[in-house]
Amino acid sequence: MKRLLITGILLIYIAGCSKGANIDLEGAKRAGRIFLDGYKVKWGDYKLTSPKTMEVVRRYLGEKYSVIWKGDTNADDVTDYLVVKRSARYHKGTVKGLIVDEHGKVYMDYDLANGFRAQGKLFYDFRRMGLKRGDVAVVRLLFEDDDDLKLTREDYRKKTEGLNLAGDKHYGVVGGFAFQLIDHDGYVIGRSPFLKQKENRFRTYLAAKVNDLYKDRVKVTYWVFNPYGEEVYKKFYKKWVALYRKDKAAGKASRAVNFNPEALR
Repeated sequence: MKRLLITGILLIYIAGCSKGANIDLEGAKRAGRIFLDGYKVKWGDYKLTSPKTMEVVRRYLGEKYSVIWKGDTNADDVTDYLVVKRSARYHKGTVKGLIVDEHGKVYMDYDLANGFRAQGKLFYDFRRMGLKRGDVAVVRLLFEDDDDLKLTREDYRKKTEGLNLAGDKHYGVVGGFAFQLIDHDGYVIGRSPFLKQKENRFRTYLAAKVNDLYKDRVKVTYWVFNPYGEEVYKKFYKKWVALYRKDKAAGKASRAVNFNPEALR
């Protein structure tokens, strides 16, 4: 995740020099580092044991779901789960998901129609991006390792040891994840004018998980990861979606890649 934070902003706009009509792995590694780092990581396969959690998950996702990660996300010594409803069409493809703890408390969720929600509101709002209901067929969820999501009580202790966190003072730790949006025809949604067409196959959006560590509590929030705050929708995302629509109408949109992740390991 540290590499994501250091290079993430840059890679939104600059994607290297992938060559060839087929998947060129060396070129891909230069062009889509964030995408590929998340693409190659193996998801876990866990089971829910809490009846309350299972009830909440079934309400969100139905009877068929996958528990792909578990750990503590907010240093409360309660196990949290990342649970998704998979798409069979694409590696790491999903159609819905949520982070929920063993007591049934939901911290983050997402769906195809609206986007990603946390703190009682959409922090990635598909409507504000210029997307309509039915545009998104797959959310390809990409995170590198436990540190992208995890924050244990021991992590909290180590990171705050020796710090003066009196009053409103706090220490910020940032994690997060990336995701790719794919439409029903298999095209990547959103194109930056700074990317070449071949590079847009690895196009991702970045979400930040911000952990504010106070003296006696932890506050976790999720945000669009970019330097422009809410202005990013108007400055970039709506324009990128408009470019994708223009490209698709002209037969030039970028198709989502789908290859064996073992080639990257």
